[in-house]
Amino acid sequence: MGSAMAKEFSKEFMHEPDLAHRLRRLHFFDEHFCGHMDALAARLGLSVTIDRLKLTDAFLRWGEDFNRQRNLASVNRRDFMVFTAGTLLAHLVEAQPVSVQQKSQSSLTEAPDDEVQKIIAFWPEGFLYTTYCISVLQTVIEQDEKQALPVSEIAGDLRNWWSFRENVREDRWNAIGFFDLFVGAEPNWAAPAIAAHRPAMRAKPRPVMDKQGPSALVEKDHKKEH
Repeated sequence: MGSAMAKEFSKEFMHEPDLAHRLRRLHFFDEHFCGHMDALAARLGLSVTIDRLKLTDAFLRWGEDFNRQRNLASVNRRDFMVFTAGTLLAHLVEAQPVSVQQKSQSSLTEAPDDEVQKIIAFWPEGFLYTTYCISVLQTVIEQDEKQALPVSEIAGDLRNWWSFRENVREDRWNAIGFFDLFVGAEPNWAAPAIAAHRPAMRAKPRPVMDKQGPSALVEKDHKKEH
């Protein structure tokens, strides 16, 4: 999908400190997603509309799933970050809050390669959701571990996007498996929505403590950030 593009986009997120925790607030998530989705769409030469009600529904369902399984972060923190981003992608794909209306003039200084352009033409909404989730994950990992997250070459193959789209039509949770493939993680196709069954969770425990304690992921706070 153009790892350079996702990395370039994630650099903008780096200016937003503690992104992992701030995204857990509905107001911040709503503004963050819409603002960056508009920016990414403009760069790609796309014009989009965003249904805020559908976006809120995706966010709340994502938060519920996270809170049910957040204890797994103490087993393998990095893999749980990957799982959480993949879960967000699954809910975005299901809720479909973004609609691509028409093409406009791209603001990219360097056009995406032919294969990426084919992916965008084939499934623009899916490309936007996936790029957003990968960019968020890259930023969170860099802020948390000071390490980069590469994007697999698998994400740049149109054939995999055909399979991605067909499989999520059957079951939204398959989006987690494809997200894993795109970021170089090993999927659990049998039960992708269950974090405890992920291969990385079973391989080697990595005990950690949440620096901010057991606060819930979702804070339905519409107050301005301070």
